[in-house]
Amino acid sequence: MIGVAFVACYLMFPILGYRIFRMSGLRLTDISVPGVFFACYVLLSYSGLLPLFFFWDPYRVEMGIDDSYLIFITLLASGSVLLLVCFGMLLVASFLPARRRELPEISLGIGPDGYAWVLLCWILCIVVLGLYLRALPGIPLLAAIAGRQADAVHLRSMATNAFAGRQHYYSLFFSDLLPFITYVAVVVALWRGRPWARLIGGLILATSVFALTADAQKGPVVYLFIGIALTVILAGRIKIRARHVLALGGAAIVLMGLVQCLVGALQGRPVTDLLLMVVSRVGASAGIPYYYLDMFPDSESFQQGRSFPNHRGLLPFEGNPLTVAVARFVQGNA
Repeated sequence: MIGVAFVACYLMFPILGYRIFRMSGLRLTDISVPGVFFACYVLLSYSGLLPLFFFWDPYRVEMGIDDSYLIFITLLASGSVLLLVCFGMLLVASFLPARRRELPEISLGIGPDGYAWVLLCWILCIVVLGLYLRALPGIPLLAAIAGRQADAVHLRSMATNAFAGRQHYYSLFFSDLLPFITYVAVVVALWRGRPWARLIGGLILATSVFALTADAQKGPVVYLFIGIALTVILAGRIKIRARHVLALGGAAIVLMGLVQCLVGALQGRPVTDLLLMVVSRVGASAGIPYYYLDMFPDSESFQQGRSFPNHRGLLPFEGNPLTVAVARFVQGNA
């Protein structure tokens, strides 16, 4: 009975959300922040709940997602968030003029001063990336390529959750700023670029790919290329068709498979294992709220503000990085 209720709610939330989304005057075929959010949320943070509930993904079961009741609660929470966001879109749309339905104009003209800022930001990101890599005992990507999976897992932990410093400050440059200037450089190179602009755009793209895969994570580089594709579509004012969605989705799956073969532990494994791993990775974000529901309050008391940043101890409590605590909880349950 609970399975029938789960499937009914699983289908109801995105259908209702899309109905409200359309009432806002928005379309998924138009590149917009609300449209990209809706599509990515349903695909990455919602669709994976179905295989989790029926335990179709043995890896996630091994990682501790094995309680159907908590998965159902996760579905209700995730679906409610989707509906609330769509209601927010409807509320905001009621105050906007009718021009909200039009694609925004993008100027592809960039002068010497603008490109100088792009180059300056690129150099700054390279410097910060170099300082970050110097603080690591080794580069996880190189260990993964060399086939030393145990070392790659250890180095990846040292580069993220166990990093001895403020990893977030470093990532602001090479995980946030660098992809943004990559979008600018690639689009300008494709539309208005001279040979030197195309060369610089290629170098910036290569830098961004290396920076996003240096810690052996596969998802960020896929999101980078999806962002480039969306930016090109928006800059060229290309109307999205079904073939574009299929092509973009197929390219993302192929790219994830290639990255998984390169830095993952699936070298020499059957293609079916590779495809199953890609599908599992796509829906991995859907299970993250499960760990919070499983963790609080049985294994961890409510934070009461302790998870907020406490720079230099200005606040009267010992800070508790919540993402690190959840990662340790997941590792303890695996």
